Amino acid sequence: MAQQASGALAELQCINYIFQKNSLQVAVLNGLTEDHFTVYKEHFKYVVDFYNKYNQLPSREAFQVEFQDKFEWLNVTDPEKFIVDKLKETKLYRDLIVDYNKLADLLRAEKSDIAVEKMGEIAQKYLKEKTTPVIDLIGDASLRYDTYLEKASNPQRAFITTGIKELDEILGGWDMVNESAVIAARTGFGKSWWLIFFALQAAKQGLKVGFYSGEMEADLVGYRLDTFLGGIANGSMTHGNINIKDQYKSYI
Repeated sequence: MAQQASGALAELQCINYIFQKNSLQVAVLNGLTEDHFTVYKEHFKYVVDFYNKYNQLPSREAFQVEFQDKFEWLNVTDPEKFIVDKLKETKLYRDLIVDYNKLADLLRAEKSDIAVEKMGEIAQKYLKEKTTPVIDLIGDASLRYDTYLEKASNPQRAFITTGIKELDEILGGWDMVNESAVIAARTGFGKSWWLIFFALQAAKQGLKVGFYSGEMEADLVGYRLDTFLGGIANGSMTHGNINIKDQYKSYI
């Protein structure tokens, strides 16, 4: 019920947003069709049909007359992406229920082999429907400016310090969204040490960091963290040197 209620609100917001922007762009660029609507399906269809026929949106007055005032006008303040995501999420929810009910019927009829084939068809269907968002680079220029201001005002939200002052001065830190870094060198030149060091800097900034190692077991990665954080000789930990026992316990 909550899913349906939030979906109905998104439908209402979307139609209001179209009138607010005086443009069908939100529907056209994001592939929204009447299939994304249930409660306000006829309202959306009317707007699209009117636009296709007259090359402009209907007036609010004409719209209200058509639906006998059974429509709530809103001032939409939520981001466009939020509205689009909610519409697509709700449609996916509805479609999945239908398809998985069919699967359940097959399983109840003990047709497991057919059900497995159906699962594959369902997966392919939704993968094909997955769309890439389209951005209006000219119309949304002001949004880019807002993003720039946010980065300038709160760089810690957009960038991760490398932990090396000189490198940060050159790079500005790692861009959290748009950058990937590759460290390449021959065996034994310290690639893993650098990776652990950079990962540690991100963790110190409050981020959750995942470290995948294809060669070192977890303790060896942990010992390197302990070297950076506790200043304990790495070789003493990896070789079980009893002389650092008290220092290591105190650090832990």
